[in-house]
Amino acid sequence: MSPELLEHVHPDVRLRRAALADRENAYSLWAEAAAHLAPFEIAEYDEFESRACESQQDLGYWLPEGAVRAKLRDQIEHNRRALETANLGLSLGRFQWPEPRGMEYFAEDTALVDFFRPLARIRDFKARLHASCGEFGQAARELTNSLRTAELALDGDGIIVTYLVGIACHGSALASMRGLARLAGAPPAAIAQMLVTVNRGWQGAEALAQSIRTDFHYYFVKRLESLSACDRLEALVDALLKGFYSDAPISWDEQPPGPHPDGRSAWRRQRLLELLAGHPAPFDAGSTISASSHELADLVHRSDAPWRAGRERSAEERLLPEEHWPAQLSPDFPYELLGPGPEARKAVEELLELTQEDDGSLSNLADLARHWQAPDGAALATARENLRRLDNPVGRLLAQSEIGVLPNCVDLLFRTRALREATKAVLALRLYQIQRGRLPDDLESLVEVGLLAAVPADPFADRPLGYSRERAVVWSVGPDGALEGGEPPSNLVWSVSGA
Repeated sequence: MSPELLEHVHPDVRLRRAALADRENAYSLWAEAAAHLAPFEIAEYDEFESRACESQQDLGYWLPEGAVRAKLRDQIEHNRRALETANLGLSLGRFQWPEPRGMEYFAEDTALVDFFRPLARIRDFKARLHASCGEFGQAARELTNSLRTAELALDGDGIIVTYLVGIACHGSALASMRGLARLAGAPPAAIAQMLVTVNRGWQGAEALAQSIRTDFHYYFVKRLESLSACDRLEALVDALLKGFYSDAPISWDEQPPGPHPDGRSAWRRQRLLELLAGHPAPFDAGSTISASSHELADLVHRSDAPWRAGRERSAEERLLPEEHWPAQLSPDFPYELLGPGPEARKAVEELLELTQEDDGSLSNLADLARHWQAPDGAALATARENLRRLDNPVGRLLAQSEIGVLPNCVDLLFRTRALREATKAVLALRLYQIQRGRLPDDLESLVEVGLLAAVPADPFADRPLGYSRERAVVWSVGPDGALEGGEPPSNLVWSVSGA
């Protein structure tokens, strides 16, 4: 990457990556385990989960019975080699994703992503099988292995897509730990074993920060470097569209690429040329890197600071106000729903027809349909005049796209911390309940009897998690904060009572 461009990167977003020696990296063992992973489906469990989702009720911790248990044993046996190899990798205690090589190698560099979810699923079912046979120690061991694998994946210098998969597996392991601990027959030793793992104190701020840095340098800056070489507006627009749009037909089958009957790529290219025509400086790579890396540095700081409730940025704060660049001409807009041809017009017309028959439940469809309609000449002219008053409009568009969902990743990190603190509380409360025959009056009692070193904290508030002995639940106030005496978010309330 160009040293001149890297000088514009905010210090807190500069890449920090020290290559891990192959002999210390679990990657090769986990790649080998992935090659031996067999399909794993338990329809009975999926039906159980569907019922819980539809009824919005906690139906307890599902355990296999009868023929399902035999089916489970068979599928686990088919994955024995994958599990044993995965555990060998886990024993190394360190993991690092491969260094990204650019978008053209994205699928290859992130191939292992598809391994972590099924591995977590298999371990979860293996734990359920053990628990159904009264083997709680083995069940707890599977879940601690699952949590540790997720932690290593998160701390492995990956990119945002790998971070999101790691966070999902992390949350799944914690949920299973809480479910196992709530079983009536769960012995204290198994619960204590899981509590030791959760107590290790993983916070995750650096994992998110490193994912942001890696994504930014290997994909965003690299792309800006190629755009900066464009000396004509036509070349800039072509480079901007490359990789997003093609003239391939819209189809779910495997038809070979060919000219699109609506000519939408050519239509979009022409509209972008009209939009940027006459702009004195449509793109500057250095300014783009500076603006986007400062925004990302703020996210890095927020991930390791007390929670700050998110707020929508005002029009003055946005890198690119919405009305300045038609959304339909943004690189990430759904290509197949826009254009001059009959397919695109039909999609918009069908939405408008739905809104005319609306009984109130589809009121947002009218706005959505207008959002999908191609900008006319007047709208394009207005946007062009607005953009001329802004420096670096293409860079602003790209920077805003790069930031994208990352603020939601900060929210997700805090939710994961809440899950971890809640799991710690549930495990300790269950130990207290089993040992003393009742739940404690408050969470401070868990510290007094030595089950925890500190009262589980609510990462969304400067106070402990909420707890009710009468209701046998703990809760977090959530990102928006629960009103005093109000109900906390339903997905941030965790049951303690035995199942």
